[in-house]
Amino acid sequence: MKTRLGRKDIPALQEQHRLNEDLGIDSVMLLQLLVWMEVELGLPIPEEEVDPRIFDTVGSLLQFMESLQGCRNNTPC
Repeated sequence: MKTRLGRKDIPALQEQHRLNEDLGIDSVMLLQLLVWMEVELGLPIPEEEVDPRIFDTVGSLLQFMESLQGCRNNTPC
Protein backbone atom coordinates (compact mmCIF):
# COMPACT_ATOMS: atom_id res chain seq x y z
CA MET A 1 0.00 0.00 0.00
CA LYS A 2 2.86 2.35 0.80
CA THR A 3 4.35 1.88 -2.66
CA ARG A 4 1.02 2.11 -4.48
CA LEU A 5 0.14 5.42 -2.85
CA GLY A 6 3.63 6.80 -3.44
CA ARG A 7 4.07 7.53 0.26
CA LYS A 8 7.55 6.62 1.43
CA ASP A 9 7.07 8.58 4.66
CA ILE A 10 4.41 6.19 6.00
CA PRO A 11 5.65 4.09 8.92
CA ALA A 12 5.41 0.30 8.95
CA LEU A 13 1.70 -0.34 8.60
CA GLN A 14 -0.19 -1.69 11.59
CA GLU A 15 -3.85 -2.66 11.75
CA GLN A 16 -4.70 0.10 14.22
CA HIS A 17 -3.34 2.90 12.02
CA ARG A 18 -6.13 5.25 10.99
CA LEU A 19 -6.03 5.83 7.25
CA ASN A 20 -6.73 9.54 7.32
CA GLU A 21 -5.51 10.76 10.68
CA ASP A 22 -2.36 8.64 11.08
CA LEU A 23 -1.38 7.99 7.48
CA GLY A 24 -2.66 11.14 5.77
CA ILE A 25 -4.63 9.25 3.13
CA ASP A 26 -7.21 11.61 1.65
CA SER A 27 -10.36 10.90 -0.36
CA VAL A 28 -8.55 10.99 -3.72
CA MET A 29 -6.02 8.46 -2.46
CA LEU A 30 -8.86 6.25 -1.21
CA LEU A 31 -10.47 6.30 -4.65
CA GLN A 32 -7.13 5.37 -6.21
CA LEU A 33 -6.84 2.53 -3.73
CA LEU A 34 -10.32 1.25 -4.61
CA VAL A 35 -9.53 1.32 -8.33
CA TRP A 36 -6.25 -0.50 -7.69
CA MET A 37 -8.07 -3.16 -5.65
CA GLU A 38 -10.50 -3.76 -8.52
CA VAL A 39 -8.05 -3.63 -11.41
CA GLU A 40 -4.85 -5.09 -10.01
CA LEU A 41 -6.19 -7.45 -7.35
CA GLY A 42 -9.35 -8.43 -9.23
CA LEU A 43 -11.56 -7.68 -6.24
CA PRO A 44 -15.05 -6.65 -7.35
CA ILE A 45 -16.29 -3.81 -5.16
CA PRO A 46 -20.09 -3.53 -5.18
CA GLU A 47 -21.22 0.05 -4.55
CA GLU A 48 -23.74 -1.07 -1.95
CA GLU A 49 -20.94 -2.70 0.06
CA VAL A 50 -18.88 0.47 0.42
CA ASP A 51 -19.31 1.98 3.87
CA PRO A 52 -17.18 4.84 5.25
CA ARG A 53 -16.27 2.69 8.26
CA ILE A 54 -14.26 0.49 5.88
CA PHE A 55 -11.75 3.29 5.62
CA ASP A 56 -11.24 3.91 9.33
CA THR A 57 -8.13 1.81 9.84
CA VAL A 58 -5.72 -0.44 8.01
CA GLY A 59 -7.38 -3.36 9.83
CA SER A 60 -10.90 -2.44 8.71
CA LEU A 61 -9.70 -2.10 5.11
CA LEU A 62 -8.02 -5.52 5.30
CA GLN A 63 -11.22 -7.07 6.65
CA PHE A 64 -13.17 -5.56 3.76
CA MET A 65 -10.66 -6.90 1.25
CA GLU A 66 -10.88 -10.37 2.81
CA SER A 67 -14.67 -10.24 2.58
CA LEU A 68 -14.35 -9.56 -1.16
CA GLN A 69 -12.15 -12.61 -1.79
CA GLY A 70 -15.21 -14.84 -2.29
CA CYS A 71 -16.67 -12.40 -4.82
CA ARG A 72 -13.93 -13.30 -7.26
CA ASN A 73 -15.45 -16.71 -7.92
CA ASN A 74 -18.92 -15.40 -8.79
CA THR A 75 -20.02 -16.02 -5.22
CA PRO A 76 -22.54 -13.45 -3.95
CA CYS A 77 -20.89 -10.82 -1.79
